[in-house]
Amino acid sequence: MTEGTTPNAPKPKAEGVAESTRRIKTGNAASSHEASKTTIFPGDTILNTYRIEQVLASGGMGQVYLARHTHLGTAHAIKVIKPELFSNQQVLDLFRREAMVLRDVRNDAVVSYDGFFVDERGRDYLVMEYVEGPSLANVLKSGPLPLEQIFVLRDRLAIGLRAAHAKGVIHRDVSPDNVIFPENRVERAKLIDFGTCKLTAASVDRRDTNQPFSFATVTN
Repeated sequence: MTEGTTPNAPKPKAEGVAESTRRIKTGNAASSHEASKTTIFPGDTILNTYRIEQVLASGGMGQVYLARHTHLGTAHAIKVIKPELFSNQQVLDLFRREAMVLRDVRNDAVVSYDGFFVDERGRDYLVMEYVEGPSLANVLKSGPLPLEQIFVLRDRLAIGLRAAHAKGVIHRDVSPDNVIFPENRVERAKLIDFGTCKLTAASVDRRDTNQPFSFATVTN
């Protein structure tokens, strides 16, 4: 035995590891609990109005759910920012910009805007029409479109893009995934997902002066 030690001396290093492990487990449990409070599941009712039926799509910034209005029975697509990005101001700005664009660009060739809401936790919801039908990407898996349908689709998308450009909005992501055929009808094709769109200077100036954006806050 060396000077300054006792047979029952504590082992601080080992206890430190144990304490760190306990804190990590506690932290993970807390994080999981917080995530569970913000995650949306089928069967949940949000905004006291919409019952979630299923996930329609999931991207880098958000998820889109199929929901049904509990009083009217109407189907809607609801886009929500992913929980881990709630505090990201850049993502929030893009999300609200998409809502403003859809509110302004009213055209049958563009998915319709049904509202923008914030719940009591500060979580944002973009409510849109639900377009039931395959995407162009899914249709192309079976082969190319006939030439006459290509011309129909070209003209249809041009109508939607012209309406957007008239409002100073450039879509920037006109991809097969973002073109939906309602009831599998090419002549009724709709553009979706303006999440990465660009606004021209004239568009920004017009919104700043004449078209302030507002949204409803829903509480229980």
